[in-house]
Amino acid sequence: MSNLKVPKKWLNATLFYLGCFGVVFHLTATIYGLWVGLGVITDYWWTWPAPIVCILWGILPPLQLQAERPSNKRSSTFEV
Repeated sequence: MSNLKVPKKWLNATLFYLGCFGVVFHLTATIYGLWVGLGVITDYWWTWPAPIVCILWGILPPLQLQAERPSNKRSSTFEV
């Protein structure tokens, strides 16, 4: 799982950031609904997987729509 990092290619990065925005939007809407007394609205439960799938499309190499090149740089300064 060390291959999980923010993608560099424009399509993968777009999917990743759209998914992050979607998750933040869902959490904000849920918190607001609880705050105003609506409770948790479960009628639209099927909208939650969409941002998660976008994030996975962006960061998982087998699912990426544009292949990311592996970097030749070391991932840590502590490596020998």
